[in-house]
Amino acid sequence: MASQRNILLKSVFRSDFARNTSTLVSGTVLAQLIPILIQPVIRRFYSAELFGAYAVYNSLIGILYVITSLRYEQAIILPKKDEEAVNIFSLAQLINLLLSIVFLILMLVFYKPLLAFINISEEYFWFLLAVPLTTFLFNLQQSINLWLIRKKAFLSVSKNKVARRSAEGVFQITFRYLKLTYGLLLGDLIGHLANSIYGLKQIFKNGFRIKLISRKEIKHLSKAYIDYPKYNTFSTFLNACSLLLPTIIINKFYGSENAAYFDLARLLLLTPIALI
Repeated sequence: MASQRNILLKSVFRSDFARNTSTLVSGTVLAQLIPILIQPVIRRFYSAELFGAYAVYNSLIGILYVITSLRYEQAIILPKKDEEAVNIFSLAQLINLLLSIVFLILMLVFYKPLLAFINISEEYFWFLLAVPLTTFLFNLQQSINLWLIRKKAFLSVSKNKVARRSAEGVFQITFRYLKLTYGLLLGDLIGHLANSIYGLKQIFKNGFRIKLISRKEIKHLSKAYIDYPKYNTFSTFLNACSLLLPTIIINKFYGSENAAYFDLARLLLLTPIALI
């Protein structure tokens, strides 16, 4: 009986599922550890007020990115044919681009009342204006990762996560030594750009073909997978709000310094959940 159990365990650990899971988990663990490990360094360089603005910026991104493609990206892994998956990817990113532009226009027009509402100094208005760009890039990265998961390129998914966090941390520290006020923001943007560029390179290596994109097919798939925007978007948006709105509320009523401390505590406490 014991020998049969040992044989079963060995077969499980040697399976493709176990290898793929370990690859994803190891990449996720490393990507989560990088921002935590650099916190003692960058917290010495940047003010608590700046970290408060940065926390609100990240919270807004986390809330908005779940709706910018209306959750169509979640369907990328479903079709049997790559042609359909390519067009779902394209549909998701077309909606992502259009909604991100709408958010940018709204923030350009109403940035002063928005800054006053969330209680951020006009000194940090670039954090607000960068939200649509970063939201677009973050949503693009999710679609890229889902394509790579579809193609079972799990190592590439892990590399994408590590590349983003590594670039982000290195440049945030570097920009502070260069005494750039917006070092946190610039480092974050570079991290997202590095992830997106590297990820796009990976999906083209793994079967993504632009020639498969068809306007007719995109229109057809938007109706075929309409359940995602109808039943998934609002619930996911509410879930993101429940997790991230407290940072914005604390910043509004208790100031950026308290929001920064709260965000650091949240980062540490939510790390185990992120790994799961």
